[in-house]
Amino acid sequence: MALEEEFGFEIPDNEADKISTISHAVEFIASHPQAK
Repeated sequence: MALEEEFGFEIPDNEADKISTISHAVEFIASHPQAK
């Protein structure tokens, strides 16, 4: 997933399935402080 490459972290498949909008992606990234 491009988000993983851009922000330097891995999104588990079960979480990736839940990301269907930009808003979901932003919420996921914001809730994971290890993201760059």
